[in-house]
Amino acid sequence: MSELPAASRMRDLCHEVIATLQQVFGEHVDGYVIGALVDSPYPSAELEFELYGYFPMIFGYDRGILGFAIDFDRSVYIPLPLRRSSDLERESAMLELVESLRDAVLLRIPDKYLDAIGVERERQSAAPTPPTLNGSASSARPGPTHG
Repeated sequence: MSELPAASRMRDLCHEVIATLQQVFGEHVDGYVIGALVDSPYPSAELEFELYGYFPMIFGYDRGILGFAIDFDRSVYIPLPLRRSSDLERESAMLELVESLRDAVLLRIPDKYLDAIGVERERQSAAPTPPTLNGSASSARPGPTHG
């Protein structure tokens, strides 16, 4: 069997990304548009989509590097997780990449908005105050007292 042309491989990659995005984000990912698929002088691909009805996103593959970015007006991008294509040889690698995208995006969306659309995320709790010798929390400075 002959190898697929680069544009076909790039289209297959975009479809794999879409399937994984749907697996991780479910109803919170929408508006897929497969952009430029280039086969020479080197393979590249672009996929646009929207997350949580909040961020326009871009997935890109170029010269063996792939990753995601938040798209602000096609002139400003916030790059998020990047990987080398060789990292995708493991079966779970695409899922791990998209899960790291989820974590990075959730940090950038206000809690009130996420609550309004029914998305829960793990919230970091404040560090507990260490107990004193008698077992209660205290803000007193530890150490001997002089009197």
